Amino acid sequence: ALERWLSAYRKGGLDALKPKERSDAGNLRAAPKEVIEKARALRREVPERTVPQIITMLELAGEVEKGQLKQSTMRRHLGAATKGASPRPKPHRRFETPCRNHTWQGDCHHTLYLPDPENKGKNRQVYLLAFIDDYSRYVTHGEYYFEERRPKLEDALKKAVLKFGVPSRLYCDNGAIYSGPHLERIAGELGFHLIHSRPGMPEGRGKVEKFFQFVDRSFKPEAYALIVSGRLSTLEELNKYFWSWLEVAYHQKPHGALKKTPKERFESDQTPLRKLDPLKVRQSFLWQEKRRVDKTGCFTLGGN
Repeated sequence: ALERWLSAYRKGGLDALKPKERSDAGNLRAAPKEVIEKARALRREVPERTVPQIITMLELAGEVEKGQLKQSTMRRHLGAATKGASPRPKPHRRFETPCRNHTWQGDCHHTLYLPDPENKGKNRQVYLLAFIDDYSRYVTHGEYYFEERRPKLEDALKKAVLKFGVPSRLYCDNGAIYSGPHLERIAGELGFHLIHSRPGMPEGRGKVEKFFQFVDRSFKPEAYALIVSGRLSTLEELNKYFWSWLEVAYHQKPHGALKKTPKERFESDQTPLRKLDPLKVRQSFLWQEKRRVDKTGCFTLGGN
């Protein structure tokens, strides 16, 4: 910088060091206040609109002549309008656990509708509960249920633990079924950490969300075709079809980020699976409650 100043001084004297007048100063004055307000309104209407798009829209609407507005000028004017707008999503660092069964991500997906077995002629929504291994993207268990309730979640988790052992951590959202003393006691008895993502921050469960997106693209259309044709009508049939699809179309399909299949990734890792005695696992998943027996020898549990 000093060399540039010295060269400019030698060529033009002290006047050469004075700040030059902005080339777009005329454009600042040429943008009427009402035009700026309309530009800000266009940005507030659709925050994703870019400055070139807004300028083009103003030109097509006849608000300004073509080429009258400079992008740099418009960006300065729109800066104040975007300060109060919704902030852009924060960047998130990609992460991956060091080995299999280090962390399982668990979540529930609202997907299909099946004929309601209790109300003939009506349909009923089903819920996909799934647990996915963060390291390998292998789904340790996934199953459809008619209810999104804690007993269904614990049933799916128990089946995953019986098949693939106990994870070190279970990462879930803050939904009601993932909280409460029952699941906390199960975590304590089986020896895994129960972790909940921060409210409004689903990015930490991105791998299970990506899996659900793949289910919607690949499995859901085929399942609906079978449901409409009447070849698939019960929850048992849906789960059998889903498990077959899961093994063939997902576990044995090369993953873009891993460059190998989830099954290969899970099985190639040498980290021992921490499996427990099945009887201990089943006992840990039994509900425990303290209740007072009344004079008739009855007690209530879960409203029953």
